[in-house]
Amino acid sequence: MSARLQSLTEAGLLVKIEGDSNRAQTMYRPTQKALDLFPVVFAIMHWGLKYNPNTDMSIPIMQELITNEKGLERLLRNFDDITS
Repeated sequence: MSARLQSLTEAGLLVKIEGDSNRAQTMYRPTQKALDLFPVVFAIMHWGLKYNPNTDMSIPIMQELITNEKGLERLLRNFDDITS
């Protein structure tokens, strides 16, 4: 596991889900603690769109933030199954 994934898991922001047969199937999912940070991260991203001319617009979520103010709600719906 990379040091970053390990530190995020230890901080309670990610949960590791082991694959049945090999490491290539291992997934990481956000915890509720991480999901609670999403509005803060989105606010910073919106700020960057407004004030930072060097914002990397090749990131798909940045394009969506420009065209869809409900992008955060749509993204969070992907994690409706997370309860703790």
